[in-house]
Amino acid sequence: MKIKPILSVLTLALLTLFLQGCANQFSYSNANVSFGATGSGTLAIATQDQRPYIINGKKSPNFIGLVRGGYGNPFDVTTESGKSLAEEITGALAASFQKSGFTTVPVTVSHLENDKAIKDKILAAKSDKAVLFVVKEWKSDTYVNTALLFDLSLQVLDGSANIIVERQIGGNNDLGGSAFNVYKHSHAAVPKAFQVKLEEIINSPEIQRALTVSSPVEPPINRTEERIIRSGTNDSKSPPSGSPAYREVQNTQPADASDVAIRLEKLRGLFDRGLISEDEYYRERTRVLGSM
Repeated sequence: MKIKPILSVLTLALLTLFLQGCANQFSYSNANVSFGATGSGTLAIATQDQRPYIINGKKSPNFIGLVRGGYGNPFDVTTESGKSLAEEITGALAASFQKSGFTTVPVTVSHLENDKAIKDKILAAKSDKAVLFVVKEWKSDTYVNTALLFDLSLQVLDGSANIIVERQIGGNNDLGGSAFNVYKHSHAAVPKAFQVKLEEIINSPEIQRALTVSSPVEPPINRTEERIIRSGTNDSKSPPSGSPAYREVQNTQPADASDVAIRLEKLRGLFDRGLISEDEYYRERTRVLGSM
């Protein structure tokens, strides 16, 4: 009798048809992303997909992962809406920030555009601040279990498109499986992970602070300044909070921009050496910048 081999072939054939149909689309459009702070003003939102297989054209911009057949043969998974992953992320972030009080301005960015072109588009939005979300990797892979490989970064920009702060997350997560229907499990687990990862990055303390504080929070230190600080060429040891030297950083009134830069450098030195808290650092930096 060859009934069992025939049944096995039929099962694999049916599984393949299933994978080529409803199993190869995941819904990201209903992601209810929550930003855990309240803001105001206009916020431009852009997402660039830098996944190498999108840039070289081997996958379409709406590609988000793989499901595998009985022999491990892969089938592409795309967004249910047909939108690109970048559009899905921008839409989810825009909805989240709108609920938190911002007026959002979505900015469409191609995966082929360079940094200058992106900056020009953000400047054209004329927003108070902007967020630039960059996807270097995002791919689920479902077989027995579902894995999620991701590499994401988020920049908060000021009104001149200068970086205030940047946050990056990445990893390879096991989203689990199901003994009865692994594909049904992946349909729920992957969109949920999409929501969770977006919430993780936008709700990091530095991102929340940069978006909700009206004054400049953390303008990027240029490389020369950073080398000076880390090489110890300014004060070899900075005094603790409350000491005369720390009060000098607080109380000196700047005569010009160079004095402000010196005070910011001293303040950063205190923070890098662990001699003042993060809250003290951001509070005093904001105050120093506001005194210009």
